[in-house]
Amino acid sequence: MEATNCILCDSDYISLKERIPSKVIRALYWDKFKMDITSYLDFDFVNFYSCKNCNLKFFSSKSAGNELFYEELQEKREVYYSVDRPEFHIAKKFIASNDNVLEIGAGNGNFGIMINSKFYTGLEFNNRAIEEAKVKGVNLIKKTIEDYAKEVQIGYDVICSFHVLEHVNSPIDFIGSALKILKSGGLLIISVPCNDSACTSNYNHVLNIPPHHLNRFYTKTMNSITTLFDLKLISKELHFVKGSISKKNYFI
Repeated sequence: MEATNCILCDSDYISLKERIPSKVIRALYWDKFKMDITSYLDFDFVNFYSCKNCNLKFFSSKSAGNELFYEELQEKREVYYSVDRPEFHIAKKFIASNDNVLEIGAGNGNFGIMINSKFYTGLEFNNRAIEEAKVKGVNLIKKTIEDYAKEVQIGYDVICSFHVLEHVNSPIDFIGSALKILKSGGLLIISVPCNDSACTSNYNHVLNIPPHHLNRFYTKTMNSITTLFDLKLISKELHFVKGSISKKNYFI
């Protein structure tokens, strides 16, 4: 089924940019990682859309990978969850020792170990990553933010998400759920790849297409989030990755 509205701003001012044969994507993953992704892309085409309102580019939501996909990808790649990321240090500057912190998509717990806050909760759905975090002394909860926000009453001082939003089916629900449990005056910290770079907007970059990445964010897209969700922008950074021309956008 074709999308009729943007998955971030809900605008109907979207256009179908391309229909990509699923067999091409399946071949890319097999060539790069020897991964058979047929079960995730068992249809003929993956649709690629562009929103003229917020500038988000996004793929068909039905092409998303599940927890088994990420467990296998973690196994295939030598390093999937970075131990020390620049965005961790940026976020850490905004976190006090008595803050109640929630990290969505906590991976194997590296950020939880780095920060000094004694109140930390991490959400993750990759079983392998959860077990690795447990070995490090970080206990993660296997829940999505959407489900977690329906259950908890606690207000968080800081909610963080590092390179997760580009993987989700519905960014509007993801952010909306996070804001439900963020205290008034709290901080929402989001880090995503910035696709203003020609490198990361390459259609054939295997990890920038489904089942891995479903969404592509741009500077305009990140700026629009403040208006869409009635937020106040505190800080924003663009960071060039060392040894690469690709950029990452840090939005706080």
